[in-house]
Order: sequence, then structure tokens, then C-alpha cells
Amino acid sequence: MTLGLCASTELRDLLLAQGVPAAKLRVHRLGIDVERFSPGAREHEPRDVVMIGRFIEKKGFEYGLQAFAIAARELPGIRLTLIGEGEREPALRAIVRAEGLENRVTFAGTRSPEQVAATLATCHVLLAPSVVEAGTGNRESGLIVVKEASASGAVAIGTRHGGIPEIIDDGVTGYLVPERDVPALASRLVQVLRDPAHCQALGTAGREKMLREYDNRVRVRA
Repeated sequence: MTLGLCASTELRDLLLAQGVPAAKLRVHRLGIDVERFSPGAREHEPRDVVMIGRFIEKKGFEYGLQAFAIAARELPGIRLTLIGEGEREPALRAIVRAEGLENRVTFAGTRSPEQVAATLATCHVLLAPSVVEAGTGNRESGLIVVKEASASGAVAIGTRHGGIPEIIDDGVTGYLVPERDVPALASRLVQVLRDPAHCQALGTAGREKMLREYDNRVRVRA
């Protein structure tokens, strides 16, 4: 190997721990199309939450649903849309039924890139509750959908996992919580959705960070 490009600092550190020489590794964060993913017209009152990705263990959507259920008891007007499909869908639907959220949670299935961009442009919060898979250690590196959401002006709430802490500046562009910490995830969700001005400020700061650090044209040239 001449040079390895790592999508996150954590990935580089994992490779270093396996004995890869440091001189052969560089952190190279992947960019996004900041023109395609841009803010649209949002309702003033924050209430639309989304989770996007495959329904597999490392996405942690079970924890996101449980956190949404807690938040929904405090904020009766909020809604959640899940975009994606996968093996854990029956388990996710069971949580929705158990929490009595059938009228508040929508399983939208797979969506085209254009439809995803349109959803991110108008939603208020993206939940990214990723976890390290038990047994296999499977994990995220740099989570592209968090970058797309931030570029779209949505507030990203994610876990301290993989490359997510390099994308979200905690308390500035969004929030970070420990993996599998449902109460912390719910608390941050309520905090953002309860305060329209705070939600807008975080979303604006997230967009600005993406323009500075993750414009794909700049990352490709680098």
C-alpha cells in the first residue's frame, strides 16, 4: 500500500493499532454536494424528525425510536419519518406499536436521492443514533447523511461514534450523546424541538460548517 485515505480519525487510529505505518495513512474526510443539499422552506414550529439509512444494528434506530417516544410524550405535535429498509424493520415496527406511535411515525421505505434531499431540506432534526455492533465491531466511519442533513439546515443529533463527532460540533451545529443512551438522546431532541430560535441557530451553523469543511469540490481537489 502506498497511501491509505481514512474517512475519519477513528478509522486511522484503528489501522494504526493494526500496525499500519502512520506515514502511509492520511485522514481524508469525504465531501458532499452543498448545492444539492441546501435549506428549503421549513415550518416555524420545529416538529419533523427523520432517520435515514439501512435498518441494521449499527444504525441504532431502535434507540432513536425509543428516544422519540419519550420526546413525543412532552411534545405531542412532533412526527418521525424513517427512510430505508432492512432486516430490523419488524423490530422497529414492534417498538412503534408498543409505544402507541402508529399515527406519529411513518415508514417511508426507500427513496430516490432527489426525494431524500427534499426531505432533508424541510425537516428539522436528523437523528443519527449509530452504535458499534455487538460481536462484529461493525461501525460507521464518516456518516454522509449527517453531512447532507447539516448542509440542508437540519439539526443533526448523533452519537459519539465513528466519524460523527468530526461532523457535529456539540452544542454548536447539533448535539452528541453516548451510544445507546436513550434518555440523553430524548433530552437533546426535546431541547431542539422546543425552541424554534435555537433550532434555527444550530441549523444555520451546521450549514456554515459544511460549506467550510465538506464542500465536495474542495475535498476532491485536496
